[in-house]
Parts: sequence; structure tokens; C-alpha cells
Amino acid sequence: LASKLADRCDHMILLSATPHDGSRESFASLMSFLDPLAIPDPSNYSVNDIKDLFERRFKKHVADEIATNFPERKLISIESENSFPESVLCKTLSEATFEMDGRKRGAETMFRTTLMKALLSSPVAFISTAKNRKTKLEKERPGSPDIPLLADLIEKAEEIKGDDFTKYARLVKDLKKDSGWDKKDPRDRVVIFTESIPT
Repeated sequence: LASKLADRCDHMILLSATPHDGSRESFASLMSFLDPLAIPDPSNYSVNDIKDLFERRFKKHVADEIATNFPERKLISIESENSFPESVLCKTLSEATFEMDGRKRGAETMFRTTLMKALLSSPVAFISTAKNRKTKLEKERPGSPDIPLLADLIEKAEEIKGDDFTKYARLVKDLKKDSGWDKKDPRDRVVIFTESIPT
């Protein structure tokens, strides 16, 4: 739609809360709708090349203008105790030593942290992250001792089902009882944000 409109209008404004997927090429393609000649090489450009094409604003920049329509968010922490399968997986993960962490510096040395973050989101996110790494290792380093370790972690994560996924069970309970959500009213919506797409 944007490309069709860009060819047929003199002026164009693109508005988004999530402007692009993080790749330079994707952002360059958006900028090309506004000015096709601004970025000759989508892989190699600087902020100066597009400074007149975009404006990035945060809540703090507009707080004074929309104070009455922008209520402060209330954060309420809700605790839940781990189920037995969750505790087993957490303990196994916290004691795990990955060969890749000792072998390389940089992003790979943080893999256990990446797995822990995924687990804090959901068992399904954890399984997805662990399986992706296991598949990569099986192709690139078939003898890696991390492969059976990941297989064991995946197996333990697959044991977390139903009420054993305590965060989910607590969410369902709260929605049914304490949220004030009127599920019979189609205008009364609940929006749940998660960090992980599999979650």
C-alpha cells in the first residue's frame, strides 16, 4: 500500500510505534517511500542521509501535550510459586555449563542467560530457543557436548504442561476472578503483551 501511494502523492507521512524489524535494509525501504534517492545503498548509510525524513519521539517528548489523555501505567507484580517440573528445569539450567560459553566471547557466552529469559517468558519460548540452538549445533558441530545437554533441557521443558506452567495458570485464574473483565461484552478487551512470539 505504501509503495502504491508513494508513487501517486506529493507528500506522505508514515506513522508507527514499531517502525521496522531492526535491519538497516528494512528501514531504508521505508525511507525510500518518502524519498527514493535519499539512500543509494540500503546497506550503507548514516543518520545524516535521512535526518530530514524521520522524527523519533518518546513519551517524555509529548507528555506535556497529552498529560490528561496519557494516564500513568500501574505496575503490579504478581508472584507464583514454581511447579515441580518448573523447579527441575530451573535447577538443571542454573547448573548447566555450556561448551559454547567457554569457547567464544560475545553473544554466545550469554546463551544460558538467553535460555533463562526465554524460560521466564514461557516453556514454549524456552523449547523454541533451545531447539533452534540444538539444530544449529547439529549442522555445524555435530560432536558438541551441548547437543545432549540441550536435548535434556528440552525434554524437561516439555514436561511443563497445563497447571504446571504456573504463570499461565495464575493469569487464567486472575482473568476469571479478579480482573473486572466482562468477557460477554465484545467492547471489553484484554491485551496481553509478551516478549517472545512463541509465548
